[in-house]
Amino acid sequence: MEKLPNCDVCKQSGRDRPAKYDSKTQFGPHAYLCEEHYQSLGCEPTTQLEERVKIAAAKTDQIPVVHLPLTLDDIVDVECPRCGETRTVEPDANYTVECESCGNKFRVVSAI
Repeated sequence: MEKLPNCDVCKQSGRDRPAKYDSKTQFGPHAYLCEEHYQSLGCEPTTQLEERVKIAAAKTDQIPVVHLPLTLDDIVDVECPRCGETRTVEPDANYTVECESCGNKFRVVSAI
C-alpha cells in the first residue's frame, strides 16, 4: 500500500477523507475508516494503515524465499516475509509473487 485509501463510510456520502484504520466494524465486516468513523463504528482487531504505507516505502530489491510445507491440499496460505499479509497459492508453487499489501516480491518454493 503506497498511499492511504479513502474511508469506506465517507465514500458512501461522497466525501474523500483518508482512512487511518483497517478495522472490523460493529456490523461485522472490515472497512477502511477515518478517525471519526473508527471512533463511532470500529472494533478490535485494528490495523493502522500508516504502518503499511511505511512498509511499502521501505521496498527492497532483495527477494526472500518462502518454503511451503509438504501438503496435498489444493491451496496453501503463505505469509509475506516483509509485512505478514496472507496470500493463497497452489501447493506446487515455484514462482515469484508480489505482495498486494506492501508491494514487495517474494519467491514461493514448494517441496512437492
